[in-house]
Amino acid sequence: TSCLVKAWISRQPETMQESLGTWLNDVFDKGLEWVQNRTKSIVETTKVGVVLNALSHLVGVENKEQFACSLVRGLGSNLDKADRKKLANEVWNWCGERPVNNDRPLDTFYDVESHSLKEYQADLSIELKGSDMVMSS
Repeated sequence: TSCLVKAWISRQPETMQESLGTWLNDVFDKGLEWVQNRTKSIVETTKVGVVLNALSHLVGVENKEQFACSLVRGLGSNLDKADRKKLANEVWNWCGERPVNNDRPLDTFYDVESHSLKEYQADLSIELKGSDMVMSS
């Protein structure tokens, strides 16, 4: 996997390669091992599949907070919700960062416009009807 990670880093913007390399060295293998030790995957996949999926979520990352959010999404995408939450807590801890709400680490996202972490909020003011759910082409 280190060859895949090194190749991926070399394709990222030059200004981010050093930071990404450091963050990946500090956290990625721990996270990958954590995921590989889980017996409950939603869909059967390979180690390479997990690595490539995780890296795909890291494209465009510009800081450590965004890296933590993206790594949780990438490594945790094939885990059930309970394991994804456990992974999220571990990743935030390994990165030395904190989600907006420690009780709901999966609800944190990085807002690129404000350059800050935010928490997903339900907009309950919107009324949806069945016809709103119809797909059209």
